Amino acid sequence: FVEMPAALITLANKALSMVTLPEGTIPFTRESSTLSQAGQQAYVISDKRKSFADYERKELLKELAQTKASNGLLLDTLAQENDLFQQTLADLEDEHEAYERAVQYVDEQSSNAAMAIGGLIMGILALILSLIALLVALCKRNTTSSPTFSSRPGVELKNNAV
Repeated sequence: FVEMPAALITLANKALSMVTLPEGTIPFTRESSTLSQAGQQAYVISDKRKSFADYERKELLKELAQTKASNGLLLDTLAQENDLFQQTLADLEDEHEAYERAVQYVDEQSSNAAMAIGGLIMGILALILSLIALLVALCKRNTTSSPTFSSRPGVELKNNAV
């Protein structure tokens, strides 16, 4: 604000002195220092008392300050929660990677085990087939040779075909 020029103040005071109040009008008084009980009476203008709008603005400023403080706490809490969330997410990603490695290892081991079982089965089949082939060979050998019967040493009997 800019202070009013002295000439304007003089003019305003001169105009006020020319005002004539009607009969029975209660004049307003001005309270510049505290007048106990009288300062709040009707027709008293106080330099210290403010309007309700001033009071309301003061209360709104207090409420705004409290809201800012609450928002600050909420922002701090949100930041902490976000940090916790980010850490949990990182932990879960690590666990997922470990799980993927374990699944890959199990798959490799399962594949190796399946190959080993397949090889064992093939080996057993090969052994069985070789035993069968050996038995067949032994049976053929015994049936193709002519048996000799001897009741006396040095005498041979031949099987005569009928």
